[in-house]
Amino acid sequence: MISTMADTVFYFIYMAVSSTLIPLPTPPAVLAAGILIGPLLAALVGGVANCIGATIDYWVGAKIPHSEKHSERFNKIEPLLHKFKDNAFLALVIAGFTPFIFDPLRLAAGYIGYDLKKYWIAVFIGRTPRFFLVAWMGQDVWSLIRGVFF
Repeated sequence: MISTMADTVFYFIYMAVSSTLIPLPTPPAVLAAGILIGPLLAALVGGVANCIGATIDYWVGAKIPHSEKHSERFNKIEPLLHKFKDNAFLALVIAGFTPFIFDPLRLAAGYIGYDLKKYWIAVFIGRTPRFFLVAWMGQDVWSLIRGVFF
């Protein structure tokens, strides 16, 4: 672990930006952070940064109009939104942990007006363990490479 404060700050900013609608790849950053700052710090910093960035998606979803004029566009997804509303916390945690696309659920959480504090907790609970596993893999693979080649 070759940690510097600059590495941690850069990683935090990168993870916050990458968890918005800007499509930056997070797995390589988390792998590198596992090597540079360690898996636990990479997971915690990444989880907090992800919550901050995901708030933008929530806000965008909250700004989607709910008027009758726009409702015909959403008629097909309204039944899914009702199911999501009933299970939003669990859906956000599971989607946050898996490698599947998470953005639509973050937008949906804002659209249905899901409680923001519960949203942040669900995002943090879903993303942090995922980041820990990826960062741990990065640190483990780096140790193996270092042992073989250096």
